[in-house]
This record gives sequence, C-alpha cells and structure tokens, in this order.
Amino acid sequence: REVALPLDFFPEAGGILDAPDILGILSEHCPRRAWHPERGKLSLFDGHSDATGTEEFRSLRSQLNLLQQRKPLKKLLITSPLPTEGKSFVASNLAQAIARQPGSHVLLLDCDLRLPQLHNFLGASSAPGLSEYLGGEADLLSIVQRDPADNLVFMAAGQSVENSTELIGGERLKVLL
Repeated sequence: REVALPLDFFPEAGGILDAPDILGILSEHCPRRAWHPERGKLSLFDGHSDATGTEEFRSLRSQLNLLQQRKPLKKLLITSPLPTEGKSFVASNLAQAIARQPGSHVLLLDCDLRLPQLHNFLGASSAPGLSEYLGGEADLLSIVQRDPADNLVFMAAGQSVENSTELIGGERLKVLL
C-alpha cells in the first residue's frame, strides 16, 4: 500500500512511499546511536534467549502473527489507564521480539509526552523526540534513532510538555502515523 506524505518528510522520494521504503529511508538517514539498555528491563536486547520473560514475548509475537494472517496489523498500541502498569516494559520487549524475527522491522514510538520512559529502557537518548517534532522544533529524521541491528527504529517522546493533549491531538501526529 502506498502512503502519501508531505514532501518535507522525505524530499528525495517525492512524497509517495510504501511502508518498507519508509523504514529503509529512516534506517539509511537517521543516526545510529549507541544504546545502553537496562538489562533487567529489556530481556531481548543483544539476543539474550534465556532471560526471564523472553519466551512470553515470543509467544505474544506468535499470537500477533496469527492475527496478522486474518487482518494485516500496521499499528499496535500498548496502553493502560494508570502509570507504572508495565506499558514501557511490554512495548520495549515486544518491539525487540518482533524486530528479532527475520525480515521484520519495527518503529517504536513513545507517545507519553508527560512522563516518558521508553528511552530509559533502551538506554537511548530522550531528545530530540516526538514533542519537539509535533511542536515544529525538529524534523522527522532528527528524532529517529536506530538500533545497532537496524531492525528497530525508535522515536523518543522528547522533553516533557504541559500541552501534551494538544500535541497528540494535532494534525502532525495523524500524518506521521
């Protein structure tokens, strides 16, 4: 399926890209940054196959693959009503499980603009991130980080902001997604 994006996203592509092209361009043009994950929280980073919880995330990945056969999944939202319920833990580990599958690529996006945590799990930079992009202070390629294996692309939430509801509800995030 083709996706029409504003030309300022990927000027070299003329604004029309399919999903594999988008991840390819992001991987090619965004900086590779050293990540220093919290080993106790990110069980699949560096391929630790015997870490606690690894098999559960692989099982969840398999269940998602079965669902994918019935209806293609393009986006997956991990959420809950309260803080400290494990959203970042599940999102970061599931992203790693999917990224480790041959031929898979994952874009992990931290949309918690008030108390972002995903960058801590990955040991990645927190800014610039989504809040700077949505506020018009940064372009897309400057907020994208890729892992050393190139299968996981990450967008941190950026600096905490007071107007997170307005930024999340704005047109820029809809176009990005």
